[in-house]
Amino acid sequence: MSQNYFHIATIYFNHEYFKDKIFKHVEFYLDEDSNTITKNLGIFFKPNKGNLQIFATNPRELVLENSAISFRVSFRNNTSEYISYTDIKNYFSEDKILYFSNSDSKFNVTKNTFLLHSEDFVDNNDTKTIKEIRKEGLINQNNKPLGILEFFVQDLFRTYIANSVANYAVNFKTKHTVWRYFIINNSTLKLEDVSIIQKGKGVVFKEPIQETLANGQKALVFESNNKIPLLEYSEETYQLIENYNSNLGPERIIISSLPIANPKQLKFNTSNTTYYSHMYIYI
Repeated sequence: MSQNYFHIATIYFNHEYFKDKIFKHVEFYLDEDSNTITKNLGIFFKPNKGNLQIFATNPRELVLENSAISFRVSFRNNTSEYISYTDIKNYFSEDKILYFSNSDSKFNVTKNTFLLHSEDFVDNNDTKTIKEIRKEGLINQNNKPLGILEFFVQDLFRTYIANSVANYAVNFKTKHTVWRYFIINNSTLKLEDVSIIQKGKGVVFKEPIQETLANGQKALVFESNNKIPLLEYSEETYQLIENYNSNLGPERIIISSLPIANPKQLKFNTSNTTYYSHMYIYI
């Protein structure tokens, strides 16, 4: 005889960096205690790309459980690249871990979703130290996930009853960096009075300065006026233009679409605690 399951909740992992805003490469797993608890309660999970669905055989039985009963879902990212494009101030250290609980969720009326953190994006307030986590028995000695979701069963049931399906969200912010384009001119072009513009918005980079690279080559270096978000895909177009809004001669596009910053090309300046994105362009 087939068993009926009721969809009671979905936890969405969102990230500004990705074009579709879905946090890629997230994996979910349960510790031994939580696995036993959820099996006894008739709860099971369906992981998808960027979200985790929770089902129950008899959701109404969950309200009868002790209010202190909870289960924990650990999550991690199966690539290390997320560290380069994710902005969580003061988080990336060995002694901290992300922690979220449905008992602390905040309802977003516009999106009909419960945020599992107090601000719009995950920040340092959503962490616990490894010492705290291990003292509370939330992870074992040899296991450090990216974070832990703790769900209190009674709260989960009540949210499900009130909303048909409880939608939770964890939102990650992308890193913003100062962009630096290094233009290495191996052509016969003179490149006089050149600018980098953002198409439709004008000049968004400072006037270039000349630097000598480690290999002895000369480069014109353009630095962005402000920090720019790292994105998997950007609709903005940056162009290298000669005589932009100038009386020195006719305007000419040298490069119609410069590459956007890659998270793999980050430089951190300890003196001003700023991340820079370096891009080397050969003409």
